Amino acid sequence: MLAALAPRESEPAWVDAILPYFSSPDPDMRMTLCYAMPFVGGVDSSGWAEFDPPLISMCRHDPDPAIRDAAATLLPPR
Repeated sequence: MLAALAPRESEPAWVDAILPYFSSPDPDMRMTLCYAMPFVGGVDSSGWAEFDPPLISMCRHDPDPAIRDAAATLLPPR
């Protein structure tokens, strides 16, 4: 829901609300985050740059290989 409702431009309050999901102990929550991230900033955007570092960390270090793969597909070319 957060990703779908997020404004087109990055806002600190929204970044702060979404960031904790990257380190959720629940793998289902982390995977849901991966499904939702393409909608942050609108479906035609490449997302917010603030999420690049946690996405990189997720694709390198998440204990779940499926989540690592999903996160890797989300990294936009910048």
